Amino acid sequence: MENILLVKYGEIAMRGKNRYLVENRLIRIIIKNLEDLGKYRVYKEQGRLLVKSETGNFDYDTVIPKVVNILGVTAVCPGIEIMRKDIDIIRNSALEYMKNQFGEKNITFKVETKRSDKKFPMDSREISADIGGFVLNGMDSLTVDVHNPDD
Repeated sequence: MENILLVKYGEIAMRGKNRYLVENRLIRIIIKNLEDLGKYRVYKEQGRLLVKSETGNFDYDTVIPKVVNILGVTAVCPGIEIMRKDIDIIRNSALEYMKNQFGEKNITFKVETKRSDKKFPMDSREISADIGGFVLNGMDSLTVDVHNPDD
């Protein structure tokens, strides 16, 4: 499980056959903006960009502000990359990620899936519901230590 940053961009679809030029330019700009933070690799995957740290250290709080304000970037999403296509590994990784990121905070969330491998035994809606339910049940099982600060 490795932390990544998913970068979504807009208006590039209108560029037609020159799309790759705009995508490559965006990749170069992201890499340049992250130079002072360390070595990062940026690559294209299914109409979006993925940013990975080459050193393994990935601090979302410092990386996101360097990427989010780049012209053409419409959204950034912190996430994890899982190499094995096993639903149990995906479930447990999603729960571990949510616990690490949000701990015992009372949050709302949504799981939205886009499968790159259409041979996966579940469709996107089934995966989203399965992972969302697993994470929700796992987060509900966290014990919350409530204390009165005046004690």
